[in-house]
Amino acid sequence: MRTMWWVNCVLCVALICLSARADEPAAEKDAPFWELPKTNIDLRSLSPAEVKMVSGPDLQRGLIVLQTGEGAAPPIDFVPGNEEIKPFLPAQDRGYKVIEGGLKVGGVTFGDRNYKVEKLPPAFAGLTLLQTKAGHKGIVDANYAVTVTAAKPCLIFVALDQRVIDTYTQHGIPGWLQ
Repeated sequence: MRTMWWVNCVLCVALICLSARADEPAAEKDAPFWELPKTNIDLRSLSPAEVKMVSGPDLQRGLIVLQTGEGAAPPIDFVPGNEEIKPFLPAQDRGYKVIEGGLKVGGVTFGDRNYKVEKLPPAFAGLTLLQTKAGHKGIVDANYAVTVTAAKPCLIFVALDQRVIDTYTQHGIPGWLQ
């Protein structure tokens, strides 16, 4: 089972310097973000941001997890039991971290999976990557947070698989992404 660059990524966050000018659309109160008008970003002006991780999500307290089927709620830190996925599970979970220049072909997008970027528009290559955890994809709690700091304002790009957008359309957008 091979993964496509962002297609199979639930969350792959690139942190980009604000020197990339953008025409931001007017926020429409109840429209999901994927239905808002597209922004115009001059991708040629993107440059890596110096970003530091302040904190990852606080998993010591209970967090709300999306319940999509019958039975018990899925665990907050989901690890698939499917044999086909096992080659993509690292020996040790690397957790959340900022990787300067980490957004590139061959870059690993998750700390708990060995999914690699296979294709990437050239304008994004070499940008800063916030490596998250695929096992946290079911968390919908508004208190779920990853805190980073940067020396100057940044644009943050969140890559979502179309299947996730379908889930959000059906069950609602998680609080942390609103």
